[in-house]
Amino acid sequence: MKKDGLKLLKAEIKNFKNIDHKSVDFGGKSALIIGANRKGKSSLIQALMSPVNSKMLPSKPIKEGEDTASIELTIGGSIAGNEVVYHIDMYFSEKDQKGRLVITDGDGGKIPGGKSMVDSIVGNIGFDILEFIDLGLTKDGKVSKPG
Repeated sequence: MKKDGLKLLKAEIKNFKNIDHKSVDFGGKSALIIGANRKGKSSLIQALMSPVNSKMLPSKPIKEGEDTASIELTIGGSIAGNEVVYHIDMYFSEKDQKGRLVITDGDGGKIPGGKSMVDSIVGNIGFDILEFIDLGLTKDGKVSKPG
């Protein structure tokens, strides 16, 4: 039996912060994001996280000089033993800086519920750097051995 869980399959980002247009096919694999300063690494991470974690949404998501922006994520995997695909899209306009969330299933059927539905699909996603560092500490607070 296949292990349950969802993975990021694809992302398409348009006019988000300093990103003109970026399409990335993750294929459910891990990714390493590298690049020079001010080239969009943090913007890419914010774009990937904003539709699933409102704490990651920047105050000005639309690229300067543009009227709209969008983030389209495709996630997929197994839930309760069933293969699923979801499209979680977020659209921004000058009027709607917090974004409008649209969720569809793999067949294009609209799924109501907005943020609460995203939460139920992907769970609570977050990354706490201090919690991550603590993973490398022993119970008495010392740095653990590598490996």
